[in-house]
Amino acid sequence: MPKAPAICGTRSAYNKHLKNKEVPCTECKKAQNEYDRYRFYLNPELKRERNKKNSNKIKKLESWRRRETKKKNGIVILYSENDVINTYGKECYICTKSIDMNAPRKPGVPGWEFGLHIEHVVPISKNGADALYNVRPSHGICNLQKGIKIYNG
Repeated sequence: MPKAPAICGTRSAYNKHLKNKEVPCTECKKAQNEYDRYRFYLNPELKRERNKKNSNKIKKLESWRRRETKKKNGIVILYSENDVINTYGKECYICTKSIDMNAPRKPGVPGWEFGLHIEHVVPISKNGADALYNVRPSHGICNLQKGIKIYNG
C-alpha cells in the first residue's frame, strides 16, 4: 500500500521539504519548532548539546580569522558581534540601509542578502587588522560584492 502524502503543518512534511531542497512552509516550521521545544523540555541535555555545537562553530571561525591575521603579522584584538553592533549601529556601512537582524546569514538561503555580515574595512588578505576598529556591520550581498577591495566610503 503506498504511503499517504505528507500534509503541510506536520514534521514529516517539514522533512520532505528539506529532502526536496525546498524552503519549509510556515506551518511546517511551526510544527518542527513545537516538536523541538517539547523534545528539549523533556531532555534539557539535548538543548545544551545543540548550543555547545553552535558555539563551537563560531569559535572555529574566530580562531581561523585570528590565525590568518597572525600569519600576515596583523593585529588581533578580540571583539564580539555585539561590540560591532553597539559601536557602529545596525546600518550597512556600504549602502547605509538598515540591516535585517532576523534575516538568515548563510548565502543561498532566501533573504540572506539583507542579513548581518561583519565586514573588514581593510581585508585580512591585505594585512588588515582583526580588531573592532577595522570591522563594520554590512549586508551579506554588499559584503560579497565588495570582495577584497578596500572601501573608501
